[in-house]
Amino acid sequence: MPTVAADLTVDGKLTVNTGGINVTSGSIQIEQGSLHARNGISTNGDIFAGKIYSKSTQFVDTYTNTLSTYEITTENLSVAGNIANKGSFTNDGNIKNTGSIQNTGDITVTSGNIWIQQGSLHARNGISTNEDIYAGKIYSNSSQFGDTYTNTLSTYEITTENLSVAGNIANKGSFTNDGDIKNTGNIQNTGDIIVTSGSIRIHQGSLDLFKSNMSIDGDLYAGTIYGKSTQFNEMTANNISTTQIDTQGLQTNGITNTGTTSTKKLEVIGNTETNGITNTGMILNTGDILQQGNLEVRNGDIVSTGNLYVEQGLIAGNQGDFRSLFVGGTISSNDLTNSGTISTTTLTVSGASTTQGISNNGSLSSTGNTTLKSADNKSQVAVTNGNITVGVSNAGGSINGVTATTTQTVVQGGTGTTTLTLDDTGATFNGTNNTHVVVTGVANGQNTYDATNYGQLRSLRTEVMTQINDMNTELSGGIAAVTAMSSIPQLDTNKQFTVGVGAGHYNGSNAFALGARYRVSEGTVVSGSFAKSNDSKPTIGVGAGLSW
Repeated sequence: MPTVAADLTVDGKLTVNTGGINVTSGSIQIEQGSLHARNGISTNGDIFAGKIYSKSTQFVDTYTNTLSTYEITTENLSVAGNIANKGSFTNDGNIKNTGSIQNTGDITVTSGNIWIQQGSLHARNGISTNEDIYAGKIYSNSSQFGDTYTNTLSTYEITTENLSVAGNIANKGSFTNDGDIKNTGNIQNTGDIIVTSGSIRIHQGSLDLFKSNMSIDGDLYAGTIYGKSTQFNEMTANNISTTQIDTQGLQTNGITNTGTTSTKKLEVIGNTETNGITNTGMILNTGDILQQGNLEVRNGDIVSTGNLYVEQGLIAGNQGDFRSLFVGGTISSNDLTNSGTISTTTLTVSGASTTQGISNNGSLSSTGNTTLKSADNKSQVAVTNGNITVGVSNAGGSINGVTATTTQTVVQGGTGTTTLTLDDTGATFNGTNNTHVVVTGVANGQNTYDATNYGQLRSLRTEVMTQINDMNTELSGGIAAVTAMSSIPQLDTNKQFTVGVGAGHYNGSNAFALGARYRVSEGTVVSGSFAKSNDSKPTIGVGAGLSW
């Protein structure tokens, strides 16, 4: 093994085929070439080289204070100071370092671990190792990590200052942390996540456990749980979000919580889909709740501004408040308030029931009075003391709708209190303040006992008045014609024959008449006349007279 007491400077390539390189007090500087060593490299100073590698067996151990190079390929690397590498970092064994590791390329360890006892790990790009990563702090000052891949990630504290990941954390083994976990990307883990005393905080990404469990002695925050898709196999924690569970979507086979759920409140921005939820506090959801199993809340309330879908049964200890409720099994609740529709097989309410609508395939059972109201309290369906009322509130505060009892049915409408009462005596209309009402929309009567509307009466009156007017006109013309005929002068005493005309007027009708008289003998006279008016038929008259 070559031994150098001071610095070793090489302008070209330095190759040691069988031995190692040991610099007792100086540094190794290679300005243009590369450093090849069959065995280890040891120096109390620094190592500066363009490339450090071995084509076959690679290095055994490399000991140095500061390592600065463009590319590192080695088997085991032990550095007492810092490692500054501008290129790729490939190692088949362990990386042990008491200082910091700063690398602008990828860090790849094929079979070994990364150990940093006191320093920190800096990487401009990704970190990849088949084994474990142990470090006090893992962080990047500016550009952050791309993706970090490891078998086991064990550290004291991971925060956005210490672990800042713009991409994902993909972990194939367990995830153990004594402090907090803060991440701006996604955490995808196929093993278990165990946090002994800290919390999990995810500001923008999602938390995905596809086949594993999650156990937290502290709290769980991910907005608090925040992301477009959150999937768990089983979630166990002391407190799941001390304020709320806030996520765009929560999907899990089961939630088990030994403490409170979001301070006795489960609040989800998006949809909640699970096989079973058992909660001792409140469930508050602003999206849809999709429930494949039973949904049971023993002491708290269920409040949802979205829809609630439950394939099996729903048990609510106190109050349920939803927009729409769809349950494939039985609904059992003390009080039920719903602003939308209720679709269920069997609905059982021990106390009061208030809802906007019910679609029920089975029985609807209520031991007390039941009132189904809309969100604005204007529409309601009420069952009170054996009476049923369906209607909406009018401007006067009364209910417009139908009220049915065992003896009568009353239909009420309008801004006042116009009613139609149907009972054994018939149908009775009554207006506001006992006034009369107008019935409209009655069809024309066809049969003997059909009702007659005002249109039919008015048509009949018009027809009668027309006939009366025609008759008046005809009579006026006839009177005018008679008047004209009576106005023809008589036959003089000394005359035997006379011809005359006459005119008459009455009630707007005019008539003219023509007549003649003939003296047959001294005591016998015959006459004839004809008259015509403008409003009547022709009038003809004849006569004969005897005198002695």
